[in-house]
Amino acid sequence: MRTKEKIICSAVKVEGVSEKLDDIYLGLRHNHCFAEVARRREVLEVDDSLRVEMARNKTQGFLTSENRFVDRFEGMIIAVRNNQLIANHGEIDKLYSEDLY
Repeated sequence: MRTKEKIICSAVKVEGVSEKLDDIYLGLRHNHCFAEVARRREVLEVDDSLRVEMARNKTQGFLTSENRFVDRFEGMIIAVRNNQLIANHGEIDKLYSEDLY
């Protein structure tokens, strides 16, 4: 029996900068994801323009139990379908980590 796909944790997808920086960062909350990005500062310090570009090319979302990155909109659909919401701290159609735990 296949289990339903659920939201596991917050994620930030960074794309379009370079192969080296095309990544998904995971954390309990989105600020933890950005802290992980900062941890990789040695890559970013090579050129400040990379840091600026990286900030522009990000999508906040979530990682699912199927190991998929989903944006806040699809995240809300999955969380509602699985009764994962404990509150609604943001827009009705966007999921925030505060809505889950």
